[in-house]
Amino acid sequence: MAYSNKQIELTKKVYYSRMRILSNHPFFGMLMLDIKFSLKEEENSFSTDGTTIYFNPKYLDSLNEEELDICILHSIMHIVLKHPFRENNFANKELYNLACDIVVNSNLLYSIGGLSNKKELIVQGQILPHRTPIGDEGYKHSTLEVYNMLMEGRVEKPKFDEIPLVQFISNKTGKIYLKELSVQKYYKNGDWKNLPLLDKQYSKHPFTYTFNKIKNASYPLGEVEVQTLFDMEVMPYPCYSSTYNSRKTDCYLEGRPRIKTPIKVEYFFKPTTKQLLLDLKKTSFNDEVKEKEEREYAKFVYDNYLGITKELEEFLSQIIKINNFSKDDEDIIFKVCNYIKRAARYDLEFIEVPEGKDYIIHFLTETKIGLCRHFAAAATMLYRALGIPSRYTVGFSGKTKQGTVCYVSDKDAHAWVEVYVDKVGWIIVDPTPSSNSNESDDSSSEDEENIESSSLDGHISWSEANGKKNRREQEINKRIIDAQELHKNYQKSVGKTPANVPSSITKLTKPQLDWRVYLQSFIQENIIDYSFCPPDRRFSEGDFILPSFSEPDEEVKDILFMVDVSGSMSDKDIITCFSEIQSAITQFNGKLQGKVGFFDAKVQGVEDFDGETDIRDIKPKGRGGTDFKEVFNYIGNEMKNNLPVSIIILSDGYCDFPNEEDALGIPVLWVINNEEVTPPWGNVTRIGVGEEI
Repeated sequence: MAYSNKQIELTKKVYYSRMRILSNHPFFGMLMLDIKFSLKEEENSFSTDGTTIYFNPKYLDSLNEEELDICILHSIMHIVLKHPFRENNFANKELYNLACDIVVNSNLLYSIGGLSNKKELIVQGQILPHRTPIGDEGYKHSTLEVYNMLMEGRVEKPKFDEIPLVQFISNKTGKIYLKELSVQKYYKNGDWKNLPLLDKQYSKHPFTYTFNKIKNASYPLGEVEVQTLFDMEVMPYPCYSSTYNSRKTDCYLEGRPRIKTPIKVEYFFKPTTKQLLLDLKKTSFNDEVKEKEEREYAKFVYDNYLGITKELEEFLSQIIKINNFSKDDEDIIFKVCNYIKRAARYDLEFIEVPEGKDYIIHFLTETKIGLCRHFAAAATMLYRALGIPSRYTVGFSGKTKQGTVCYVSDKDAHAWVEVYVDKVGWIIVDPTPSSNSNESDDSSSEDEENIESSSLDGHISWSEANGKKNRREQEINKRIIDAQELHKNYQKSVGKTPANVPSSITKLTKPQLDWRVYLQSFIQENIIDYSFCPPDRRFSEGDFILPSFSEPDEEVKDILFMVDVSGSMSDKDIITCFSEIQSAITQFNGKLQGKVGFFDAKVQGVEDFDGETDIRDIKPKGRGGTDFKEVFNYIGNEMKNNLPVSIIILSDGYCDFPNEEDALGIPVLWVINNEEVTPPWGNVTRIGVGEEI
């Protein structure tokens, strides 16, 4: 079965991560050895069922090296703590998932230093939660303790009164935002208020300029008739609509609601997209008076809608720096919106903010759970931190159906953001994830991503894990014990000073090659033997077919490693070669067998190895000149009754190369330790001088 370039690329990406974890975090690496990896299109990001780590292929492709390492370590820690098997013991699954993430992230952050000695774990710009509701680190508590803290602070799910409050009818079908008011000033407890300054009178509707541009750009308009059914404080009025003069302030669209008296206006349905915004920026007002009015109004906007507290500005500046956000980026409005959508999960049972803590900081870092008002508040202030005028807006959201009377009730109450764009006006930005039942997905918004969950890992495989709970937990317990013992032995070997390298190898360097990948490509291209890395047939009908990451089903036998021990190879060079061979043996989990030998002007010291061999027990011989041809003479004379299936020669290459015919038709992989020498035939890969471990 042939693999596409993308399949090979994703395979290598995970293999390299496994290598880094094995080298840098051996305890976790040893726990990882019996874990499988597979692709799962249903995943939003990744998850584990305790046996396999599943990745959405697009998400996997988007991760950088450090982010991928964090994701895999995060999954391993979930498995170690048995989280996938215990979800059914908890009534509130969302809060259990959050408690698990807090404990896992805190343990990772403080046991491995956040990978790079950082104060936070960060994946795709998101700071992962690791503090409990009382503000201390999650690793100090059990998952149950953190879960109980979250349950104590949660707000009970509200019971909505579904009595219709507003009715509307349109000649088109689409999504509608019925605005009640916008507010200006944010308080750290989550309250918003308007200052008296904003009672300034304007004869123009706040969406006058945007609507004017929409009409001039020849976008199709609909007509909406709206009326209230109860006495309400303000009239819920369609945004993106025409001028309406009987207004109270810039924040309230209509100050005196008219009971059972319909208001009919033109209305633009399409949500804000990149193309719309681009078109509006290019479209003129066709009126010098309107252009002047917009400039005057923009000054008022900048004077009043950039306010932010110092604490929040300092916090949000970290997010801006991490994500390389810039006000000058033409896509910044959509990048901020999608960032906030990923930042947390929508949940009616959100967590209350402890007294003294900032509402938005608590939401983005500690709870990661909230309502539309949490998402809208966070987005509003992130725009302001970037110097983009924005305001928090409340009202209702719903859908019209052509020619049909529709209604909204208190369950449709919603909060969103209005962002001001120079020479365009206010535009609607809705940063609440579409998993909100009241926020139905709008497929026409191609630039604002449909994000159902912002959890680092989706946990969607956890319910599947309960069926294999007992057997798998026993396997994990045994693996943890084995990993502890292996890690103890590993630590004993670290720190020993190498003796005379030509006589013995006592210390290895960090491996540089992922031998599963290299041998996979090498053998598939040259030997056509897939037995050691069969494809995962569960995903054979998808866009991607990854080889199975599980242990090989059969042993890979008769591999011949030949190490150059001539005078041009330094002691460090030879240690590096030995380290790569040991890494290949380790990576194949005991299922790689063959011979390893040494050569200078002649071949000597050829010995058998298998999965139990410690390469440091083999003593190299040599230190003379170099002759590659002797390697192939030895094979033809001494191994003619059992020829190797492949030959891997580790050398500096400083010697005349033999003819390809001398290889007797056996595939050859040259592993060269410099950039200067390129063998004229065979497969080639390169390594540098290894870093000591």
